[in-house]
Amino acid sequence: MELENLMKKVYQSLGFDPEACVVRSNLDKFEAKFNVPSFAGQIFYLDINNKIATGFSMGVAPNFRNKGIGSQLIKALEEFCKKAGMDYFIINHNTNTRRCWERKFGYKLMTEEERDEFYIKHMYNFNENTVYKRLI
Repeated sequence: MELENLMKKVYQSLGFDPEACVVRSNLDKFEAKFNVPSFAGQIFYLDINNKIATGFSMGVAPNFRNKGIGSQLIKALEEFCKKAGMDYFIINHNTNTRRCWERKFGYKLMTEEERDEFYIKHMYNFNENTVYKRLI
């Protein structure tokens, strides 16, 4: 419940109705889906046991781009991840978006060796456009 309230505060800090953030959680997983027109299919997961946060389909809808909304979201999610005790924030994206994550937010492209290591250690399967940031 603490993480749910924290995520709703993040959502509210971005200027959105916190009830539009759908949150599901149990003892070892946390999922948030952002239901507002400016975000295109945002899904965010925390794997609490492995201390890994992952984002899928994270993007700003075309008519809301270049207004700083995406940057605000990423900064807020990174802070949320730190408070939740996550070690990594990992994003699976396409090539064009990946470059933005690297250049603008300091994420690093995950090498094939790192992807293999994450798979062996955590059973996560990432593609060649996966970027990550160590949060601790």
